[in-house]
Amino acid sequence: MEKIRSPIVTTVGHIDHGKCIFPKEKIISNEKKKKIEKFFDEKLKIFKDGNYFYINKKVKVVSFDGKNFIKNFATQVWKVPFKGLLYKISLQNNKKIRVTKEHPFLTENGWIRADKIKPGNKILTINGFEEVKKTKTFFYKGFVYDFTVKKYQNYVANDILVHNTTLLDSIRGTAVSKTEPGELTQHVGATYVPKKVIEDICGNLLKKMNIKLEVPGLLFIDTPGHAAFIGMRKRAGPISDLAILVVDINEGFKEQTIESLKILKMYKVPFVVAATKIDRITNWRSYYSSCFLDSFSKQNEIAKNELEKKVYQIVIELAKYGFNSERVDRVTDFTKQVCIVPISSVNKEGIQEILLVLAGLAQKFLKNKLTLSRESRGSVLEIKDVKGIGKVADIILYDGILKKGYSIVFGGKEIKVSKIRAILLPETVQDIRVEKKFKHVEEIVASAGARLICTDLENVYPGCSFIGLEDEKNLEKAKETLKKEFEEITFSKDIEGIIILADTLGSLEALVKILEEEKISIKKADIGLPKKEDFIELQNFKKDKKVILLFNLETNEEVERLARDFDVKIFKSNIIYKLIEDYKNFLEKIKKEEINEILSSINRAAKIKVLKGCIFRKSNPCIVGIEVIKGYLKKGSLLKRKDGKIVGKILDIQVEGKSTDFAKTNDKVAISIDEAVFEKNLKEEDVLYTVIKNEDLEKMKKVWDYITNDEKEIIQENLT
Repeated sequence: MEKIRSPIVTTVGHIDHGKCIFPKEKIISNEKKKKIEKFFDEKLKIFKDGNYFYINKKVKVVSFDGKNFIKNFATQVWKVPFKGLLYKISLQNNKKIRVTKEHPFLTENGWIRADKIKPGNKILTINGFEEVKKTKTFFYKGFVYDFTVKKYQNYVANDILVHNTTLLDSIRGTAVSKTEPGELTQHVGATYVPKKVIEDICGNLLKKMNIKLEVPGLLFIDTPGHAAFIGMRKRAGPISDLAILVVDINEGFKEQTIESLKILKMYKVPFVVAATKIDRITNWRSYYSSCFLDSFSKQNEIAKNELEKKVYQIVIELAKYGFNSERVDRVTDFTKQVCIVPISSVNKEGIQEILLVLAGLAQKFLKNKLTLSRESRGSVLEIKDVKGIGKVADIILYDGILKKGYSIVFGGKEIKVSKIRAILLPETVQDIRVEKKFKHVEEIVASAGARLICTDLENVYPGCSFIGLEDEKNLEKAKETLKKEFEEITFSKDIEGIIILADTLGSLEALVKILEEEKISIKKADIGLPKKEDFIELQNFKKDKKVILLFNLETNEEVERLARDFDVKIFKSNIIYKLIEDYKNFLEKIKKEEINEILSSINRAAKIKVLKGCIFRKSNPCIVGIEVIKGYLKKGSLLKRKDGKIVGKILDIQVEGKSTDFAKTNDKVAISIDEAVFEKNLKEEDVLYTVIKNEDLEKMKKVWDYITNDEKEIIQENLT
C-alpha cells in the first residue's frame, strides 16, 4: 500500500501581533527588569512579516500557567510601527502599563482588552489581583513591542500580566496539551500535529460529522505570513498544500489579507478562513478550548446576531474575489464553498473545527498529491551560524526520505553539492524557533522539518530547493533538474523592461506571475540585490523602464548610490501588490508629466469674442477685452478670423491687471495682440479662433482623451 505524507499548512493573512506594549515597559527576565525595546537585538537577522519586524531570540520571562507564576521563555521579539492612541492602565498601588488597545489583561471575569478595562476592574499582577485606579489614552508615534511566548502566550511587564496569542500558538498549545510523553515528534521550523492528537482534540466532532481521518497528521510551518508561504517552493508553486487565511472578524479584510487571498487563488491552494477574535464580539462569552459550535450554542441572541453580521461581511468580501463561502456548520459542499471558522486564539475556541476542516480538505483535494515518492525533495527555511558547529540549514522535507550520509544537491544560481553529516531534531516538544538542545537522528520522512549539518553550505540561501540522493548515480540528473527549475523563473531578456529582484525563488516566481498578468514587461528577474551591471543596462531606457522592483529586500548604501548615479528608480516592499501599485502610480505620474509637456508645447483650440466697449488700445499692440466662448486660450497663440485671415499673436493675457498664461471657457480677460489694428483687421464683437497648426494637431491626437470637449468642437468647426 502506498504511503502518504502529512499535508503542509501555512498561516497567512492577518497574523496578529498588534497586541503590543510601549517600548519603555520593563520585563522580568532572569530575575532582573529590562525595557522590552532592549531585547530587540539589531545585530541578529531581522525578519519581516507585513509591516512587522521580528527576530528569533530566546528570552527568559515569567508566565502564568493558570495557577502559578512560573519561569518560561519567549522565542521571538516583535517590533511594530505604530501611530495612534495607546492606553495607560494605572493601578491603586502605582503600578502602571502602556499598551495598544487590543492588549488583554486577566481579570476576575476572564481576559479583557485594554480599551474595555474600567476603574474598579481587578487585573492580575505578580502580587495577585489588583484594582484599576484609572485609564487614559495618549497619542504615540513610534515602535511598540511584543514577544511570542511558548505554551502559555503570556508574560509579565511592569509586574502586570499581559497576553498575546496567535492562531499558530493556540494550535501548538492545544496539540501539546493533548499529547502523552513521547507521542509528539518535534520538528525544526514547523509544528507537527499527528493523526492521534487530531482525533483526541476533535473526538466528539469527528463522531458527530462521521469523519474518519486518513492523513497521518498536519505539519504547520511556524513562520506565518504570505512571504513565508511563497518563499518556500516546489516545482509549480509553494510547498504548502493547505493554508489558513486569518481574518480579524471585527476589522475585516486588510491589505495583507487581500494579497494572501490573491496568491492562494493564483496557486489554487485549498484554504480555510479563520475568523479570529470572536472573544471581542459584543456580549460574547468565551468557553476555553471549546469547539465553536458548542460555544456558539451557549451565547445570547445579541452575541449570536453580532457574529452572524460579521461572518456575512466576510462572505461578501470573499465573493468579490470569486469565492463562495459559508460558516463551518453550514457548508454543504467543500469543493465549491470556502469554509469560515469563527475562532478565538486567546481562548482557543474553534481550534477543533480548524484542524478538522484542514484534515478534511487534505482528504478531499490532496489524496493523489500526498503519496510519498522515492526522491527526497525539500526547501531551505533558513541558514544559520551555530557556535561550535558553523553553518547549518533548517529545512522542510516535503517528499521522500532523507538520511544521514546522503548527498544533497541545493539549487540556485550556483548548484551546490554537499554531504549530510548529521540530521538534528529538537529534544523537547515546544516552540522550535529558538536555540535549544538537539538530538541526532538517522533519518526523517516527509513531511518534516529538521536541521542539517552538511560538508558545505556556502552560497546556499533560504528558499532554495534541494534533492537528497542515497548514492551519486543520479547526481547529474538532480543538478540538471534544479538548474532547469531555477532558469524557468530567473531570466534576462533582450528587451526594454524593468528589473525585478526578490529574496527567494518562490517570491520571485509569484512576482513574475503577477507582473505578467498585469502585462508589465520584465527585462530581468533574479534573486538578491541589484549589481552595477543592472544599473548600466537600464541607464539608456525610457524613464518608465528605468526601474527596479525589490520584493522583501532592503537596499544598502552602495545600491542607493548607484540608483542616484544612474537615475534609476527603486521600489521596495514586502507586499507584492503594494509594490505593483507603487510602480503603477509612478507610471501614472510619468504619463501625466508627458501629457502636460505635450499640452504646454502646443497651441490649444479656443473661440473668443471681442467685447463691445472694451478697446483699451488700438495698435502697437492692440489691447482689447474678450470673452472665451469656449476652449482653452494660451498666451503665444495666433488668432484668426472665421475666413482664415490672421489677426495677430497674443502677447499677454491679463485678469484684473495681473498676467496669466491662459484663460478658459466663460473667462473674461484683456489680451494684447501683436500686429492687430483696431477697425482694420479687428472690430468689436468679432469672433476669433486660435490657429491650430498641423504639427499641433498631430501632437493633440496623442493626448486626445485629455483635450476638452469644447476644444474638440472648435477643431471640428475649423475643419468643416
